[in-house]
Amino acid sequence: MTDKKPLKQDAVSVLHSGRQDNQRSETDSLNLDDVKSRCLTTVNISELLPQGIRIIDIHNNVIYINQAFSVLAGCSPEQLVGKKCYQNFPGSYCHSPTCILERMKNGEKAVQAEINWDEDSNRRTYVLSALPLNTEDGTLFGIIEYFLDVTDTRKLEQKAAQNEVLYSELFNNVPVPIIEYDFSLVKKHYDKLRSQGVTNFRKHFYKTAPQELLKCESLLRPVRLNKHAAHFFGLDSPEEHKHDMEKRHNRNLHKNEGPKECHIGLAEGKTQFDYEAYVEIKDGDYRYLFTSVSVAPGCEESLAIVYLSFVDITDRKKSEELMKKHQSELKRKVAERTAQLKESREKIKELYIIECSTRKELERLMKQRVEFNRMLVHELKTPLVPILGTISILSREIEAEPTRSMLENIQGGAIALSHRIDELLDLEKADSGSLHLDLELVDIAELLRRLHDYVKPQLSEKEQTISLTVTHDLPFIMGDKERLSQVILNLINNSYKYSPYGSHILVKAARQGSDIIVEIQDDGPGIPEEKRAELFKPNYAVSSNTDLRNGLGIGLALCNKLIGLHKGRIWLDSSTNQGSIFRISIPTYREAARNEIIDSRR
Repeated sequence: MTDKKPLKQDAVSVLHSGRQDNQRSETDSLNLDDVKSRCLTTVNISELLPQGIRIIDIHNNVIYINQAFSVLAGCSPEQLVGKKCYQNFPGSYCHSPTCILERMKNGEKAVQAEINWDEDSNRRTYVLSALPLNTEDGTLFGIIEYFLDVTDTRKLEQKAAQNEVLYSELFNNVPVPIIEYDFSLVKKHYDKLRSQGVTNFRKHFYKTAPQELLKCESLLRPVRLNKHAAHFFGLDSPEEHKHDMEKRHNRNLHKNEGPKECHIGLAEGKTQFDYEAYVEIKDGDYRYLFTSVSVAPGCEESLAIVYLSFVDITDRKKSEELMKKHQSELKRKVAERTAQLKESREKIKELYIIECSTRKELERLMKQRVEFNRMLVHELKTPLVPILGTISILSREIEAEPTRSMLENIQGGAIALSHRIDELLDLEKADSGSLHLDLELVDIAELLRRLHDYVKPQLSEKEQTISLTVTHDLPFIMGDKERLSQVILNLINNSYKYSPYGSHILVKAARQGSDIIVEIQDDGPGIPEEKRAELFKPNYAVSSNTDLRNGLGIGLALCNKLIGLHKGRIWLDSSTNQGSIFRISIPTYREAARNEIIDSRR
């Protein structure tokens, strides 16, 4: 110990000399007795420690090293104490942003770093930990550094990492799905159950307390899975596997036999065993799996490492089941089929007779219906002819009011009745398949302009206005000009009837893909959503008004039939109190021709 006393005195004297060399430093305000006492206490303790210890004042002066530091630095204390820290081991760490002393001066309370030191072509690795040395009033007067040689530890860690990489490669490339699990927490639960008197784990997990299986599964931790397992189970990580297990087990663990068999075997103390089970590997995808369970050597007590490998034997199991059922099923089907053939012959005869009778009856009823409707139309039309003729003559002779107004009302009603009769006949023809179109190339833009000019005077009776917007590039369509006019006039007439005085009706036409879209928009009361589904059915009218001039609910049904014959469609966009927009979609001439070719090939 005699050689250490000068060392203690040198530490204090060096600190004192540093104070004289730099009068403007922070040590001007230090109590040297306090500093001396603290340094001596630190020196006495440091000689007992195996780590290399160095004390530096705030001027980078080395004021103390212990024997362990002298050994690792390869220098005697006399060669280092009193020198600047950057003049010796490990000098490369000073005068840089990582300088420990500077970081302490800037307020850091503790610093730890790992440094490498090349000594005679032999690199050593040290963990450097540093703490500040402060006076009682908190003033920094130096730092103490601890150097721990971790070279051998790092080499072992590097070797372990290399072995881990090699193991991971082997594990990942095994040509079957393998998952590594940590059953250590589950093992503790097994032991707990055993301490509670459970001896038959099969009975316990299957019958007595099946909920315990959920507890075991919740404690199970997947560690890693190889690429074949990731592909087979559709997983990317152990965490995803854990989440997938919890989701499936909470939903239908009673269907998954695999977890039960695995926990039963491990709980019974087995370390190597196999089982076959029906398991859900993905959502709703159940497979028969041959599973091998292996506890890693040395982990028999803790179950910290358990490997499960899987082989899909679904096809084999299904084949076995099919083979067992094949003979009996074949016999049963032959007998059943023979009986069915006998019954089928008789049923076919009966059905054929019924079909012939039903077809003849339908033809008779259809013919009777057509004849009745034609007769009805004739009977209704016949008295209308003299009525309309008489009204026409009287309208030229009578001008005095109110007689003329009443005459005009009669004429309007008679004309409306005539139109309804025509619509009824057309609808009947459409239903029976006898309504045909006179197809020709139609300039839809010109047709809309003509109808616009035709209805404009009628709308003035309710001070309504109508406008037409047509794009310049409308192509021709293949259609029946008269029937198309009938549909559009019907829709405009509806807008006229149900829209208030002074309202506006907008007619638009534009090309949309291979179709032409015609819109009739009004400011009427709109049509409730619950009534739209019935709108295009016969004998349905939105208004409860039974006036013949409001229609019998035939118009829109007939419009739907006529547009259907044109390979188009009609629909409605409407909201209550926000008006209605009727839209008609009709294929262009080229699209209609293409459809005709397709229909002809069917």
